[in-house]
Amino acid sequence: MASIDLLDRTPVVIIGSGAGGGTLAHELTRRGIKVVLLEAGKRQSLEAFSQVPSEAFGQLTWLDARTQSGTWGVARDFPNLPVWHCKTVGGTTSLALR
Repeated sequence: MASIDLLDRTPVVIIGSGAGGGTLAHELTRRGIKVVLLEAGKRQSLEAFSQVPSEAFGQLTWLDARTQSGTWGVARDFPNLPVWHCKTVGGTTSLALR
């Protein structure tokens, strides 16, 4: 992993390593552009990743408390429903591990 001087203003910062962020980071680095890729979740491995759907859901899903507002149906009818996004390196694309 490369280190980047904190005073260097040239790196691109990408938040999220899913399909969009991961692809963009790859393409930029191939062109010699410095990239910092931030991810909220942890890296999964094939060895540790569960093939049982309910267990995989718990490993990958963003289960942190969140704030819901607005009048759309999900916020109104299911205010405690977990976010249907993965919180892991690779984002939702990590579902391809299964």
